[in-house]
Amino acid sequence: MSNLVPDHRGFCIPIRIGPKDRSDSGSRLGGRRPAGISPRHVTPLTQYFCTIRIAFDPVIEASLFISFDFDGMWDHAGSLQKPGPLYEVVVHEESVRSDDSEFISVLSSHSLLFETACEDVFTDDNGDRIVRSDHKIGGYPFIQNIDEGLPAAVEAAYQTGYFQVLQIDFPGAKDGPVKGNWPFAGGIVHLLACEPLEENSWLCFWEY
Repeated sequence: MSNLVPDHRGFCIPIRIGPKDRSDSGSRLGGRRPAGISPRHVTPLTQYFCTIRIAFDPVIEASLFISFDFDGMWDHAGSLQKPGPLYEVVVHEESVRSDDSEFISVLSSHSLLFETACEDVFTDDNGDRIVRSDHKIGGYPFIQNIDEGLPAAVEAAYQTGYFQVLQIDFPGAKDGPVKGNWPFAGGIVHLLACEPLEENSWLCFWEY
């Protein structure tokens, strides 16, 4: 298996959210879930969020389903969450979008476009070294509330073998026009994982 996630946190693959389309395969956001892929734990709030291709030869994808409303998002923001009632990641083979509307996302459908791998830290205009805050595969999570306990919790997860798979920020000027209510208010969602990539191999957190 050839892993698409950079194996060093100092590097990442930037992502752009493509124009609104009907992309049936590949990494994608919003719209209809992958055909035949469902979370095991379902509530009336469960909806599809995205699919990210994490390996090729053979192709392996991870699809994120979320199951919370605004209050649930608010109550659990800023803390690491294991898979369970709030979200689930399903790891699966190469997929195409389904034809049904079960678990359909509140967001319009878009492709996720990978750019060239680069260093995850850059120097800003003040000469400070900054972790990239936009959409990316790999790298280190951009954490907004650095005075809280979240940075220490993330670092502890890294020390036990976790790594960042995906970071998606609120759509910006470089992205296609995403329609629908962003499930994380105006904030960023992160997916961490450890090997082997199985149902319980994930951690998720979000800020806004």
